[in-house]
Amino acid sequence: MGNVTILMGMDIIILWLILEYFKNIFMEVTVKGPISKETGMVMNISDMKVLIDEVVMKKMDHKHLDKDVAEFRDNKIVTTTENVAVFIYESVKNRLPDGLSLYEIKLHETDKNVVIFRGEYA
Repeated sequence: MGNVTILMGMDIIILWLILEYFKNIFMEVTVKGPISKETGMVMNISDMKVLIDEVVMKKMDHKHLDKDVAEFRDNKIVTTTENVAVFIYESVKNRLPDGLSLYEIKLHETDKNVVIFRGEYA
């Protein structure tokens, strides 16, 4: 069997920008890779949840990005949804198990406002 993709979604709440209001964002993380003959999965969803919790949630959930997240604060990165998607993508891709690749990060601000980042820089 070839590579397949799996998707995991979870809500993150970020204390957003200098206006200090809460922003609820629904995040989808999609990875792809071969199906394991031992487990029948690309990646165990429980392992994915632990990875996302360590890499994203502990660092960003209920945080003021401009003040509490060093990567944004120290580098003076504007905290747009686009930049948050890039930050999450880079953080997650470096922590995936061997043989898996990150396909995309999708952040839903609203039903109609969605940012998708697939690791391509212009």
